[in-house]
Amino acid sequence: MKKTATRSSLGEAAATVVLPARFSADAAPAEVSDDLGHRLKRVRIDKGWTLKEVSERTGVARSTLSKIENGQMSPQKRILPFKARIKARSLDEFPGWVRHDGEEFLCVLSGTVQVFTEFYTPVTLEVGDSTYFDSKMGHAIVSLSKEDAEVIWICTGITALS
Repeated sequence: MKKTATRSSLGEAAATVVLPARFSADAAPAEVSDDLGHRLKRVRIDKGWTLKEVSERTGVARSTLSKIENGQMSPQKRILPFKARIKARSLDEFPGWVRHDGEEFLCVLSGTVQVFTEFYTPVTLEVGDSTYFDSKMGHAIVSLSKEDAEVIWICTGITALS
């Protein structure tokens, strides 16, 4: 079963994000693109990260991040950021590896997650931890927390998750 969430905050043409049922999109998408920028800036500042650090972690130019944060630019359609709740508690909840074109950056906002990939040892991430990987490699993320974990997920080169 899949859920579909429309994210009007991603620019002029709303992007559709298809999330597996074990994830759920943020229930209140931003009304305008600069609201997304303000939210991203607030998370960055709350975490004590500089634009340079976020740029290095995401591969998005520092000047581009600044323009997005200040409402001077909408994220490009090929950069798909969203907040997600990780509901899966084990790999048994996945029919198989998730794969698609692009790259992914994941940063934990609350809870603890374990990132499984096709070729590497699973990695446990806690609040403030992040990871980056090629999305063509099979991957799955589960919450190790009692509550659903929340993450900021940035995917490049795609318009929907499968």
